[in-house]
Amino acid sequence: MRRVESAPGNQGVGAMTLNITLQSEGLAGRFEEVAGHSRLRRVGNQVVIGGTAALQPDGTLYCPHDGYEQTLFILNRFDRLLKEAGACLEDTVRIRAFFAGPEVVTEFGRAHKQVFDDIRPCVTGVMVGLWEPGMMLELELDAIVA
Repeated sequence: MRRVESAPGNQGVGAMTLNITLQSEGLAGRFEEVAGHSRLRRVGNQVVIGGTAALQPDGTLYCPHDGYEQTLFILNRFDRLLKEAGACLEDTVRIRAFFAGPEVVTEFGRAHKQVFDDIRPCVTGVMVGLWEPGMMLELELDAIVA
């Protein structure tokens, strides 16, 4: 099921707000319906993707304890989500990273550089307690569509 809601925005002529709930391609998180939030919001030319972990469509964690692989998994998911919203990775302006520990920073950096080396978005990283054993990070993304 894919639900797209649109409403006129306040950002000028023709601006739209999109709440996109993606379930047909395994892009939805397991908490979207339970907690009443959107995985992705587009308002005008701004796209925000909320906290995303390396959870597979069946709810299992992808590559437990491997920050590099989890980062690539999440960035691939971001790529697909952005395309659904009419954006692309090149529109990314900021990534927020929530790390399970300092050892993840290098793994994240290696994967992030592999994807974003030519784009160079701003990055903020903080250490947090994540809610599933083996989960090494959670990421958020902000994009502005040119």
